[in-house]
Amino acid sequence: KPINILLADNFSIIEEYKKDLKTAHVYSVKPSSTRADIIVLIDTSGSMSDPTNILNEKGENLTKLEVVKEAVNLFFNDLSNSEISTIGGKPSRIAFLPFSTSGVNFLESDDGDIWFSTLPESKDEVSKAINTLTPGGDTPLYSAITRALTIIQDSGDDSYKLLFCL
Repeated sequence: KPINILLADNFSIIEEYKKDLKTAHVYSVKPSSTRADIIVLIDTSGSMSDPTNILNEKGENLTKLEVVKEAVNLFFNDLSNSEISTIGGKPSRIAFLPFSTSGVNFLESDDGDIWFSTLPESKDEVSKAINTLTPGGDTPLYSAITRALTIIQDSGDDSYKLLFCL
């Protein structure tokens, strides 16, 4: 069962080390006043057309890329409905960097920017962009990470910087 808010009484962390059990102290964590800049790197190489054992509603095996697209859409939906979608009246931002030897190019929002707002009204725009991805080519992971790091470092000092690689 998903836990939407983690509190000290929702879970515990116990570590066994040399037959001793140690319990971590859990403290409440609240979002800061700083928005987030998030880049999601998405492997779109040829291997992403391989089938998985996950079935769609028709009973057909989904490809790796189809599973990733669904995961990104679910992640964005959760993000856009969370407390960090807007911090201090300023929306967090998310960018998507698909990568293969066909290219390492950011998806563009409807206004031509690489950054998508994390506000709920951006869900359709994000979904439309994500669903254009197709697999092909090899996997230039190093180039993708280098490109993402350059962009995230230049995104300003007033935000948390997060990279996810799928």
